[in-house]
Formats: sequence, C-alpha cells, structure tokens
Amino acid sequence: MPITAAATCIFIGWILKPKAIIDEVEVEGNKFKAKALYTVMVKYFAPALVIAILVSEICRALGLGGWKI
Repeated sequence: MPITAAATCIFIGWILKPKAIIDEVEVEGNKFKAKALYTVMVKYFAPALVIAILVSEICRALGLGGWKI
C-alpha cells in the first residue's frame, strides 16, 4: 500500500499536476481556499512521509528497528 500511495502522490503532484485536481474541485463554482497548501502537501510532504513509512516497515520486517505505530 505505501508503494501505491507514493506512486499516486508522485503522479498527481508531478505528472498530472495539482492544478487539474484544483480545477475539478472548483468546476461548480466551489472555492478551494487551501490551493497552495494542497500543492505543497501532494508534491513534497505526503510522498516523503509515505516513503518514510515504507522504509520503516521494511526495517521492522527485517528486524532492523523501525517505528512502532
């Protein structure tokens, strides 16, 4: 699941571009007030955290430590 989540974040953040999602939200005249925050979260923050979770789970599976959640 973390691999799919990271791939989705990378696809939406860098290939599809967040503007496509923002435009879809605003298509019926709705306001999307957190455009800049959404863009930063999808492009940088979410992929980094998902990859960190993936690395942690791999380390736990190999007995090398990792986070206990």
